[in-house]
Formats: sequence, C-alpha cells, structure tokens
Amino acid sequence: MMARIVRPRAESNNALERLILDTYGGVSTASGVNITPDSAMRIGAVYSCVLVLSQSVAQLPLHLYRREGRDRVRVDEDPLSPLVGWQPNSWMTGYDWKQLSMVHLLLRGNSYWLKTRGTNRGLRELIPIHPDRIKGVVQDELYRIFYKVARSKTEVDTIPQDDILHFRGMSFDGIIGLNPIEYAREMMGLATAAEQHGAKTFANGARLADILRHPGKLSKEAADRLEESFQENYAGIENAYKTAVLEEGMEYTRMAMTADDAQFLETRQYQRSEIAGFFRVPAHFINDLTHATFSNVEHLDLAFVKHSLTPWLVTIEQSLQRDLMSAEQKLDHYFKFAVDGILRGDTMTRSVAYQRAIMGGWMNPNEVRELEDRNPYEGGDEFQIQSNMMLVTEKENDDAETAQQQRP
Repeated sequence: MMARIVRPRAESNNALERLILDTYGGVSTASGVNITPDSAMRIGAVYSCVLVLSQSVAQLPLHLYRREGRDRVRVDEDPLSPLVGWQPNSWMTGYDWKQLSMVHLLLRGNSYWLKTRGTNRGLRELIPIHPDRIKGVVQDELYRIFYKVARSKTEVDTIPQDDILHFRGMSFDGIIGLNPIEYAREMMGLATAAEQHGAKTFANGARLADILRHPGKLSKEAADRLEESFQENYAGIENAYKTAVLEEGMEYTRMAMTADDAQFLETRQYQRSEIAGFFRVPAHFINDLTHATFSNVEHLDLAFVKHSLTPWLVTIEQSLQRDLMSAEQKLDHYFKFAVDGILRGDTMTRSVAYQRAIMGGWMNPNEVRELEDRNPYEGGDEFQIQSNMMLVTEKENDDAETAQQQRP
C-alpha cells in the first residue's frame, strides 16, 4: 500500500492563493505581485545570483576518485567518469548538466535526472526531468521511494528511486527539497513591484529637469523659440559646462532629486542587497559595490567559495555517490569537484604559495606545473624540503665544537 508524502509548503488561508500555488508553483504577495520561479528570474538581482552560482559550479571539473590506502587515484576509465565529467547524454555537455542542475536547485529546490540503461543494465545516459513534471513522491511500507512523473496532462509514470538521480536542497522531510522562491516571495514581490513602479513612472510620469522663468508675458511663439534656443545651446553632453547668458531678467532653476526619488532608489538598492544575501552571493558579484573595497574583495571571493559554493558542491558529490554508484563502489570511490582553479590568486600570490608548498615538502614541482596547465618534466615528481633546518641541541653541539676548535 502506498502512503503519500505531503510536500511541505508555506501556510495559506486563501483558497485562490493555494490554487495558484498548486497550478503555477507561485503565490500572490502582499505587494500584489504573483511570484513564480520563472517570474522571479525577471528580477535582475535574482537572475544575476542564479547565473553566478550556476556558472561557478558548472565550470568546475568533477572527477571520480578511488581510495587506495592513504592514496587517492583518479579513475578516468570508469564509465561514470565521462558521464558526469563531460557528457551526460547525446546533446548536453558536462557544463550544461551542472548548470541546469544548479538552476533547478536554486529556483525549485530540486533537480531530477532519469537514468537510462544499456543492454547490460549499465548506466548509459542521464536525461533531465523538469521539476514541474514531478507530481509527487510516494513511499511504500518498506520506505522505498517512487517518483510520479507527468508524461502528459493525463498520463503519469511511477519511477522507482533506482532510476532517478535526485539533487535536493534544504528539506523538511529528507525527500523533497524546499522551493526557495516560495520562502522569498514577499522579498521578490517587493523588488518586482518597485521595478514596475519605476517603469510606469518613466512611461507615464511628467518630470521636469529645468525651469526658465521670464518676468514678462511671452506668447506661445516666443516661448517655443526660447525653449528651442536654450536646448540647442545648452542641452546635451556636447554642451556640458557652458556658461548660460540669460537676458531680460530670466531665471534658471535646476530641479533637484526629491525625497520620494531618493527613497525609491534606496528601496531598489536594499532589495538587490537582500536578494544577494538570500542566495548567499557576495553583493559585488552582482555589481553592487556599495560595501566592496580593493582590500576586502579577495576575502569576499574566498568566502564565496567556502560558504556559497561548497555546500552545493558537497550536495552534488554525495548525491552522485548515493544514486550512481554500486554498493561495492561506495566503499572506496567518491566524486570530488576541483576548486583549486577558482581559489588561485594573482601571479605573485600563487608563486609565493607554490614556493612555500615545494619547500615545505607537501607539493612537488610537477603538481604545481599541473595546476598551471604546464607539462611535467623529468625528476619533477620528487618531493623536496629545505635542509638548513636543525634541532636546537644540534646547534648547541656545533657551537661547542666550533668553540673548542678555535681555542689556542
């Protein structure tokens, strides 16, 4: 007998809101804007955050390793390596599938891939399944999981867990990841409303930039000639900083930014920063340089790898191990992203770090050359260490011997 697993959702007392949530995956907000995962991507800050995170993960090499005692060996000949590394199916690259997985995770909290098999039951391809096609997850009395996947509007397939690769984000039940957009709908609704307000203001509002006052009464023809002359001589970039000569007692007034204008801009800026914080993306990554300086950007980049990317990388690595490996492989095989490339600093910083690594004996020259995409050389696999270090007792004995030899 099947028992339905209820997907956790935000509480709603409005029947229409629940209908929108069930039908379109989005809800109306206090700002009056309906937010769905797709409409959220029309917000510039959301699009930027999703782009930054998905591209950052997609560009990282992903390798399969095997533990041999204390050593680890990269296993490129295993069929899983090319599948997850550079081509999961006939039309997608490794970059494509990693980026798509992250886009689905960030906007819907889950990413699903159908595992197709060859004649020998070996894994052949990974086929993407749009999260909106997942109509539910069920468990039987033995806690085995089955996915309800919509084939069409009326047909639904029941697929066992063994045939699905599932990446999930934060979850309340360990089965379905929470939809991030549902929990940020008010924030994103306010950002959308502010953007729409600004667009309508520019489309329909009448705002004056400059005012010319004449003490007398001008005819329409005279006023038109005055406006045309002023625009021709003083408007535009090419006429910037010219000295205006006003006749007949005319006065010029430049309209300043109002408090409403300043508050509107502050709201847009705050919403952009808040959305970046929601996705745990450093604000300067989405072109918000309000609090960024040349001295702290490098540390922000490091924090991005440690606190923004690494949790997602671990999620993907462990999900691949769970869903793609056999029980035997899980004993000594694992997947690992290579993050060394994005952690490297400038040339001088890398040179100092490499020098210390080689002199400290925990990297050899060929390992350094590999990180720099250079070919190895003969003898470069040997580990080296500085030889001018000695124990304090040895130093004392040497000093005593030297003193003895210098005596007459």
